[in-house]
Amino acid sequence: MVMVSRQVTWLLEILKHFPRAWVASSNPGLGLFFELEERFRCKIDEIQIDRGRGSQRVETEISKGYTLIDQILDSNLEVEEKTPERILQEIRSTTAAGIETTSNAPTVITYHLLDNPDKLQKLQNELSILEDGGNSEQQVHELGKLPYLTSVILEGLRLSYGVSTRLQRKSPEQAIQYKNYCIPPGTPVGMTSVLMHHNETIFPDSCKFAPERWLDLQERKRLERYLVSFGKGSRRCVGQPLV
Repeated sequence: MVMVSRQVTWLLEILKHFPRAWVASSNPGLGLFFELEERFRCKIDEIQIDRGRGSQRVETEISKGYTLIDQILDSNLEVEEKTPERILQEIRSTTAAGIETTSNAPTVITYHLLDNPDKLQKLQNELSILEDGGNSEQQVHELGKLPYLTSVILEGLRLSYGVSTRLQRKSPEQAIQYKNYCIPPGTPVGMTSVLMHHNETIFPDSCKFAPERWLDLQERKRLERYLVSFGKGSRRCVGQPLV
């Protein structure tokens, strides 16, 4: 649906007018999405009602119940950017970006490791050195130094894509020169991670799960230029350091 709606932008507007019960019965996944969305709406209403009663939150830490909704309402954004519908859009985007992509990557990695017992065994052998001694914090720090584990994660990110549709960028005022092409200001330009990650010139046998392609440090540095699961540049995913 997402792939189609990117090209036929008016399709989602039409679907909004369909009875939700009918859509949910035909697509159980959307039914769960609608249920989650309704919970978001209730939470937005709850917080706004509390604030209207003068019980504005004093906490400013996420760990103590200070939510994204609170952050938006306490921000310097214009009033029209703080409407319930606008807040709901922000929550939907954040939830989709932070949950769906994050859960998909380990799912893809798990599948390929189970499908390739030799690679799973190699990873287990590398991880076994951390089983004895050391505290948990130290072991987490040491995980980042394991070459095969790092290679497995990078290969999993390559094959899980992040967002599989185009993430457009545009230069609002300046023309962009690309080889012999001059792209006028304001022209959206996008490339899907799927096409990039399956470029056979960069990633030979691109459909194959091959962590070994990342083991050489110089080669890894080169390949990471083309790993766009999190996007690139100033507009890349802000959650990348957390992952």
